[in-house]
Amino acid sequence: MNIRKGLHIEWNKEIYKIIDFIHVKPGKGYAFLRTKLKNLITGHVLENNFSKKQKLKEVKIESNSYRYLYKERKIFFYE
Repeated sequence: MNIRKGLHIEWNKEIYKIIDFIHVKPGKGYAFLRTKLKNLITGHVLENNFSKKQKLKEVKIESNSYRYLYKERKIFFYE
């Protein structure tokens, strides 16, 4: 998978958006990705390192903008 800013992934059974990342090649050991992730449900931002061996699952997210018109009882009408 090609890691990039704005990509949505599933990790630990939650959906995160990649805010920032950097590829790190230390002098000793294996290369890894240092990422900054934002949880889409809670909004919390966390930093995590992923090794090349870890598989990340990409998630497709759709968003739409609606305009609120009015409410009748418990039904909301929009366009």
